[in-house]
Amino acid sequence: MIKFKNQDLTPIKTLEDVLIHKTISGRPRELEDRKAMLLINPHFDVQYVKKWLRDFSKALNLNFIDRFEMVFTNIKKNFVG
Repeated sequence: MIKFKNQDLTPIKTLEDVLIHKTISGRPRELEDRKAMLLINPHFDVQYVKKWLRDFSKALNLNFIDRFEMVFTNIKKNFVG
């Protein structure tokens, strides 16, 4: 919780933040969630997502970019046009 003017506020995640989280998680359920999210919301800040995935990839020595691109490219090619 975040306090602001004596009120508890719940932080709101953007679509991009959720995509990043689900990409890093890597669980099969998260893969299906990412596919659905990209189909429903084809217009989002791809560069923001890739920037953070590159940063996490470097910090954790894992390749999150390929994990994201696999789904993103497939959705773009087969469903978005």
